[in-house]
Amino acid sequence: MPAWLLLILAVLPGSLLGQAFSCNGQMFLALLDQAQANTALYAISPGSPAIFHTVSPSLGVPIHVIGYNVTDNHIYGFNTLNYQFYRINAAGITTPLGVPANLDTINFTYHAGDIGPNGSPFLLVARQKNTGFDARFYSIRFHASGPTASWVSVVSDQPVRLEDIAYDPILGEVLGYDSAGKRLVSVNTAGVVTASGFVAGFPAESMGALFFNRAGQPFGYGGGNNFHNRLYAFNRINGTLEGAIAGQNGRNSDGCACPYQLSFTKTVSPANILPCSEVRITYHFQNTAGIAHGQVRLTDTLPDGFIVTAIERPPFAATIHSGIGTSIFDASGMQVLLASDSVVIHARAGNLPPGRYGSQARASTFPLALGSIRLSDDPTTEIPSDTTYLNIIPGGDLLRDTLAAFCPGGSIWLRPLDAGQSSRWNTGDTTPILSVSIPGLYTFSTENACGIFRDSIRIREISSALSVSLGPDQYLIAGNAAQLFAYTNSSALLHYQWGSATGDTLSCYDCPQPQVQPPGTTDFHVLVTDSVGCTATDTIRVFVRQSIPVFMPNAFSPNQNGVNDRLIPFGAADIDID
Repeated sequence: MPAWLLLILAVLPGSLLGQAFSCNGQMFLALLDQAQANTALYAISPGSPAIFHTVSPSLGVPIHVIGYNVTDNHIYGFNTLNYQFYRINAAGITTPLGVPANLDTINFTYHAGDIGPNGSPFLLVARQKNTGFDARFYSIRFHASGPTASWVSVVSDQPVRLEDIAYDPILGEVLGYDSAGKRLVSVNTAGVVTASGFVAGFPAESMGALFFNRAGQPFGYGGGNNFHNRLYAFNRINGTLEGAIAGQNGRNSDGCACPYQLSFTKTVSPANILPCSEVRITYHFQNTAGIAHGQVRLTDTLPDGFIVTAIERPPFAATIHSGIGTSIFDASGMQVLLASDSVVIHARAGNLPPGRYGSQARASTFPLALGSIRLSDDPTTEIPSDTTYLNIIPGGDLLRDTLAAFCPGGSIWLRPLDAGQSSRWNTGDTTPILSVSIPGLYTFSTENACGIFRDSIRIREISSALSVSLGPDQYLIAGNAAQLFAYTNSSALLHYQWGSATGDTLSCYDCPQPQVQPPGTTDFHVLVTDSVGCTATDTIRVFVRQSIPVFMPNAFSPNQNGVNDRLIPFGAADIDID
């Protein structure tokens, strides 16, 4: 059973009462009671295990369709009995919003819907009363004067009954559950419904809720006819059922989620430079929020003494207000595309003293659920939303160390932190990186607008090769354990990496003396590495005997003379005799 299929029930903490929801990947489930007079609201946190939080045991009104609004972090619900919309907060308090103008309340009933990933519209599915099949998609928009509705016709090869729809945060597509075909279907906002690629014949009698987690996996909630109490996981590619668990009981269900995420990072390369050197700055967006976001403003004020020199990859569809020749990069109207999107600029440092220089970019405005204003994060640290730094180094620190070594018969690469505009070694080489296999003193020099910089390093060859031995092969009786010992010729701190030909488990994989208990004869090996990077390896075979040889004498003389008076079995190991 998948780990997410563990069920835990909890109550939302009191700190959430009266507040908006937080968009942290949870799924929301609305369950009608048996009398269809009230609705309970739950938040489901998918994970290991899945956790069911009670938002409200009773919303006070029957709610049949729900959607999550990223612009205000509230849930919007629809009552099919009075055709009203309600705004629901984290305390489960409902605020009526009215009946949408132009919504047909005579010929249709409504059972499915969701809000788009940009917060509008609420897509509501209309089912024709006289046929029992879906005929329209209504787009509901909320205004200060009340909600309004417009519609397009459902276009499908086969009649459909959509019980719920949900937006995929990764692909930006809409999926629905069609109870007529008992399968998942694809839906677009033009009203076209297609079932291509999805397997029909979902085993449950009915399913009323559909939602996605942050990884883009669809989940559903349903069960027997008008009695829903099971959480389902589906395969996103073909719609097959991957697992189910029992959950809360209700007559009918609907679901929504906030699986949307947006990450914003800033990296600088190289991170260590000389004065008057140039860096490449990358602003990267990872958008799994279900839709591209437009009219974004990206601003970064570089540290004093830095000037933008080039825009390698400009922001898509943006107007650049400040850039080349200034210390501020500023662009507005940017489109942050779905999936991965980057902006790349170049900047040059002035004749600055050695030190740490940093700045943090700002991107705005996004929906509230994504954080209206986002500050860039340095992905090389574990601190969230932190400033990205670079170091201006002294000319004498180009090679980091003053002494280095290589293994017997090997070589070492010398890499200066900054190669500047030119490179020269005392060997005559002019490449920025140099391979060295002869001991000696090596000097690197480089030049840029701030002057000439030099640094030296002495290289030596390790005198003796690293070696390791695991000793002679060992022999075991099945079920017993053996300890392996890695003997080396080094007293320095070493790194051990153990493994076996069959993948058998060791008690540890990075220690000098692991224990093993293989079920059969197995080869074990170790790779030892020292601080210089020199390595040595050895292998040992552990033979496993599946039976114990036992020998029984064919005669004895119980004459009490003290010689061969008892019949005693002999074996290759200690044995118990009952």
